[in-house]
Amino acid sequence: MSAAAGTEGQRLAFLEGGGAMGALMRAKDWSQTVLGPPAGWAQALRTVVRLMLNTGHPMYIFWGPTGACLYNDAYARSIGPERHPGSLGQPARAVWDEIWPIIGPQIEQVMAGGPATWHENALVPITRNGQREDVYWTYSYSPIDDDSAPSGVGGVLVVCSETTKQVAAVDSEARFRRLAQSIPNHVWTALDDGNLDWFNDQVYAFSGASRGDLDGQKWAAIVHPEDMGRAAEAWSAALATKQPYATEFRLRRHDGTYRWHIARAVPIADADGTLAWIGTNTDIEEQKQAEAALRDSELRAKLALSSAEMGVWQCYVVDGRFVDLTGDERAIALLGGQPGLPASFEVFAARIHPEDRLRLTPAATRALAPDGDGQLDLDYRVLADGDAPERWVHARAQLVAEPTGLRLVGTVRDITATKDAEAQQRVVSAELHHRIKNTLAMVAAIATQTLRGDDIADRRNDFSARLAALAGAHDMLMTATWSSAPLRSVVESAVEPHRSMHRRIEVSGPQVDLSPRQALSMALAVHELATNAVKYGALSVDGGRVDISWSTDGVGADGAAQFVFAWRESGGPPVVLPSRKGFGSRLISKVLPGDFRGEVQVDYAPGGMVCTLTAPMAGLSPQ
Repeated sequence: MSAAAGTEGQRLAFLEGGGAMGALMRAKDWSQTVLGPPAGWAQALRTVVRLMLNTGHPMYIFWGPTGACLYNDAYARSIGPERHPGSLGQPARAVWDEIWPIIGPQIEQVMAGGPATWHENALVPITRNGQREDVYWTYSYSPIDDDSAPSGVGGVLVVCSETTKQVAAVDSEARFRRLAQSIPNHVWTALDDGNLDWFNDQVYAFSGASRGDLDGQKWAAIVHPEDMGRAAEAWSAALATKQPYATEFRLRRHDGTYRWHIARAVPIADADGTLAWIGTNTDIEEQKQAEAALRDSELRAKLALSSAEMGVWQCYVVDGRFVDLTGDERAIALLGGQPGLPASFEVFAARIHPEDRLRLTPAATRALAPDGDGQLDLDYRVLADGDAPERWVHARAQLVAEPTGLRLVGTVRDITATKDAEAQQRVVSAELHHRIKNTLAMVAAIATQTLRGDDIADRRNDFSARLAALAGAHDMLMTATWSSAPLRSVVESAVEPHRSMHRRIEVSGPQVDLSPRQALSMALAVHELATNAVKYGALSVDGGRVDISWSTDGVGADGAAQFVFAWRESGGPPVVLPSRKGFGSRLISKVLPGDFRGEVQVDYAPGGMVCTLTAPMAGLSPQ
């Protein structure tokens, strides 16, 4: 090897190593770039390039007046095929044109000799893998000294880490904790090893403990000593099997007393498979006291009457059959007999609803079993008879062994009202479930239609405004227990954000009540119309006005009464037909008429836009 070749090899030694990027840089024809051949690179640039290529941390270099781009393997994995490897050696502005308004001033500040910059979890959206992505970074821009440069700075060294996943995780954690703080139950989280790492404020308020006092395994300090072994055993079993955890124990209050709670927890796995636990403690002290009181009552009185509304009865058990049924008048009536007339078990059984009769024999068999507890406990329906309607009855009895044989002594009471209330509760629960599903579907639709496109900041504002309109309608429905909402209140709530223009917004119409679904769609529709008027329509200029009115005295083609709702704009700028249909247009043209079972007409008249909803009055009954 000649001396010249050896010297050249030493001069290019700074490009050795560096993985795929090192090989790429050694093979590249640098004479076609602003940097020129590596042998002529400034010593400062060589030093930093060698450092960059031989580190596993993502690094990037902007060098020279054009900001020629150099980077290592760790950084290449973050920028996608749009820039790697084609951006190597290219001017910074051409490579990073889409984010130059963000990073350009930072680079120029450092290149001019200004201070280094530091940015933590900063949003710098980039295009990669074929789409624009919201990407978060923690990065610094540091000067690379070069005496030959006018400012003494030859380039900028970027040391960075992508923190998108961490930011998303922190945001998700924050939302969960806000939710956990808003509910009355105790809420806690635990790591996969079983150590508890967070509690909501309700836990600290209940126990009087300070933050940090309950972390790890220290939560055991507020568990009743007699319950600790059972609680710890159940927790260990849940951790071992990764199955949901549930157990009951007593927790110490801040005043030193204990209350029964049921603790439940479920394992949650994140995207990388790491397991954590979310748990709750629910106070069941009253339930426990009720159970204890019932046990004490049963031990003391063996089904003694607790009120005059309960009847008492008895019968004997002979060869497995119930015979000689007797009881007071209330019991005989509830059992399906006639007061004053002989009663029999056969007559009683015949009056039981066929579906419940099938449960009688197994219940009796269990009560008579030698290893059973001798108790008969059954809810059943007694069939209607004449003027007496069908009713629910609860019978409870205890088998008593006597020298003469076995006797069944029991009570009976009418629980029709309770069963009716339970049925009504199921109806209410089903309706609430339906309403919640409809609301979540509407929120999902708003999110899908709003948060599309690159102008995400403006769309977030639109999304927040639409949710506010939806929340306003919800408030009115909650006041009316989700039965209906006044149309005037819905409209005025929807235009409330524009009340500074209230003299230019006229609302008129008779009393009309809307169903929950109609109230929600009307609130969103009026919100969209008002927002459009402020941006482009009558409310965007002085002198423009909006008239909102409705009537109930219209007559349809079939002669049925009609509801007519109208939004009229006047005094605004020249009306321009929209070039595209957004969320508001689809809501007004499809959702609104569907919920009202009517039709919507939008007229982009020169004097001002007019939106008219026509629907049958019969469709406005709260649903």
